[in-house]
Amino acid sequence: MQRAEHPRAFAGIGRPEKFFATLAEAGAVIVGTRPFPDHHPYRERELAALAAAARRRDAELVTTEKDAVRLPPAFAARVRVLRVRLALDDAEALRRQIRGALGAP
Repeated sequence: MQRAEHPRAFAGIGRPEKFFATLAEAGAVIVGTRPFPDHHPYRERELAALAAAARRRDAELVTTEKDAVRLPPAFAARVRVLRVRLALDDAEALRRQIRGALGAP
């Protein structure tokens, strides 16, 4: 994601506050947040309210990849997505833990 310096962030994930904190840690100056329940089916009136709130603050809307796929295509085209990737320092240690948890050799 190119840095959205003044985003209005929204997320319908298990812990949206972690997403908002990640944006702030990346250097974004968040002008507003809107948490939704996990797996939230976005309604037209909610999307209109998000867009209006962003316009009032001259902000960009930003959300998660998980939320972006649940947005109507026309609305999603106007929203930035924070893409998060997992990087492991020791992938083999994780494989050993998983094998151990599964009882596999």
